[in-house]
Amino acid sequence: MRTVALSAFTGTALEWYDFGLYGWASALVFQQLFFVTDDPFLSMLGSFGSFAVGFFARPLGSIIFGHMGDRTGRKSMLIMTLGLMGVATFLIGLLPTFETAGAWAIILLTLLRIVQGIAVGGEFGGAALITAEHAPRRQRGFWTSSTAAGAPAGLLLSSGVFFLFSALPEDQFLTWGWRVPFLLSAVVLAVGMLIRLRVQETPLFKALEDAPKADHIPIVELLKNHKSILFRAVGARLVDAAAANVFTVFAVSFIVSTTGASPGLSLGAGAAANAVHLVLIPVAAALSDRIGRRPLVITGAVVMGLMAGPGFMLMSTGNDALIILGVIVAWPLASVLIIGPTPAMLAELFPTHIRASGTSFVYQLQTLIAGVTPLIATALLMAGGGQPWLIVAYIALLAVITASCAASLPEVAGRDLNQDLPSRRGRSTVPATNR
Repeated sequence: MRTVALSAFTGTALEWYDFGLYGWASALVFQQLFFVTDDPFLSMLGSFGSFAVGFFARPLGSIIFGHMGDRTGRKSMLIMTLGLMGVATFLIGLLPTFETAGAWAIILLTLLRIVQGIAVGGEFGGAALITAEHAPRRQRGFWTSSTAAGAPAGLLLSSGVFFLFSALPEDQFLTWGWRVPFLLSAVVLAVGMLIRLRVQETPLFKALEDAPKADHIPIVELLKNHKSILFRAVGARLVDAAAANVFTVFAVSFIVSTTGASPGLSLGAGAAANAVHLVLIPVAAALSDRIGRRPLVITGAVVMGLMAGPGFMLMSTGNDALIILGVIVAWPLASVLIIGPTPAMLAELFPTHIRASGTSFVYQLQTLIAGVTPLIATALLMAGGGQPWLIVAYIALLAVITASCAASLPEVAGRDLNQDLPSRRGRSTVPATNR
């Protein structure tokens, strides 16, 4: 079990290292080198727009790789996602800039971002699934949280590497320094492949392979017979997915433009938030094994909705320590209560033969909606005259949606994954004792 969990953690961390690099570069580099205009707000919108494109591609990736995971196996799904991500990220490090290639630089950057999105579209769901199907049912939340913890670990690594090179003189950083973290993805890819190739296919999928094959397309069955659970599950992490982009990607530009702080401080705040995630996610997940998934998710949504305002107030002070505290208060302390139980909860909501498609598609629909958050936050900041209170109201609204959707889901902690949860009409078939 430890080998499976380590594979899920390291593989997800390595993929999110690649994906996270683009977020940091969107905030600090691409506005100056690719989306070049006379208006800083337009450059910011263009850069964050290319960032959002990857999120639009992720549901497509979840369909492609979810189908692969349900048909050919969880392991092959994860090997493909890692390979695709590593190659795309490496190529971004070789791209010409707008000054050299004009519009072609933007086109190539956007195409590679789409490939990144397709690759990561199958990663989280696949890694959560292979861990959940190996894990003991009473410890499923804890072991499956290795997937959730891998994301902040990868983002922490990417922010650390990017921070290291951003310390170069500005002309060197913008000429070649920003490229090195992307080129290092070749090493990341090699390490990740060595780990992934050692993992065995899950017993549940092996049993499914031995059973008579049903004539179905997983994504079609998911949308036809399980849509009630599907869309409630999408809403049950919506505020956390959006806040992740507000308090990491958008916050980098917000802090720099509002307080005049250095980009390094913004990256440091994001790194601190991810460090909190890394430590507390397994704790929250283990707690969900004892008290259930729903209570933690609902509590996390309420706390996040309440703390967005204080978080922005602290980030606007100009004091380095308070800025970092603001990011931590606004996001990770509440987020761990949502993301910690999520991998196990998603795996527990769907039957084995469509579990890869269901888990991946739900997670990526959440992030698709959240992917436009930096754009929305930028527009709301402009509409608010440079004040963040419309953004705070937006986060509060998403918190209400998340809490409501989580409350409407059945409690699934520790259920037998051999038994189907949703009925044909998407209604819960969980025994009353499990609710």
